[in-house]
Amino acid sequence: MQEQKFILSPLIDVLSFSEKGAVDLPKTIKIIPVGSYNMARYGKVNITKEKIAEMEKHFNENIRAHTSKIGLPIDIEHGKTQYGDAAAGWIKKFHARDDGGYGDVEWTSLGKKLLQEKIYKLYSPEFHFDYKDPQHGFEMKNVMTGGGLVNKPMIKDDLNPIVN
Repeated sequence: MQEQKFILSPLIDVLSFSEKGAVDLPKTIKIIPVGSYNMARYGKVNITKEKIAEMEKHFNENIRAHTSKIGLPIDIEHGKTQYGDAAAGWIKKFHARDDGGYGDVEWTSLGKKLLQEKIYKLYSPEFHFDYKDPQHGFEMKNVMTGGGLVNKPMIKDDLNPIVN
């Protein structure tokens, strides 16, 4: 079975600003939306509440190396920059809701800098409907593997910026 990796961009919670004008980064963001999308790269992609609930279950079961303990990485441009796989943040908890999946994020100093300086403004998730574990070879459905800070998301209409 050939593994297909999906990289999408969901809605993001709007930020608040402090009295001094510094950006307060959100502690919780929407990491994957419910919806049906036609994308040039992947064709038709259907993301259902049931698939997202299964992603939350797999997150809590540590399907991805100690996920519920260390979190899932949010990198920069899905690892395709000079930062490589450096983390801009860590998704520490996954919440499945009717409109999508939400993650509690612990931002790193790199992520804070890139967002506060508005070098990046948007989030894009990484997930697999058909996941194959790279170390043990087992296969599972609906696994969230992380996300990335981006400026050119695949889903453009369903996206609010992390910072304005």
